[in-house]
Amino acid sequence: MEIKLRYESVDGVRKTRTFKTVKGAKRFADTWVGTHPDLGGSYAVSQDGIGKIVVLSGITLRQLFWAQAAIQEREETAEEKAEREWHEWESQAEWEAFGRYGRG
Repeated sequence: MEIKLRYESVDGVRKTRTFKTVKGAKRFADTWVGTHPDLGGSYAVSQDGIGKIVVLSGITLRQLFWAQAAIQEREETAEEKAEREWHEWESQAEWEAFGRYGRG
């Protein structure tokens, strides 16, 4: 298996590397964007927004940054839960208001 990654920065630096192991690819990615980058659809961006890693072949972004992907999925779940709870509260408040004021 051959893993190919490209690093790009806002100041124009570009480095493309090929790796034989996930460990080597992960070390390269962590060096340039850190262990907890923001994950997009096809790339990972460093927390400071300066650099990004693009996976060109051999692995998925989620496989490369599996720990961060799991964290972001949990955060999305928490956000979805909060939104659902808000809508439930809002619906209950509307129902209670209808019960008080809606009946003639």
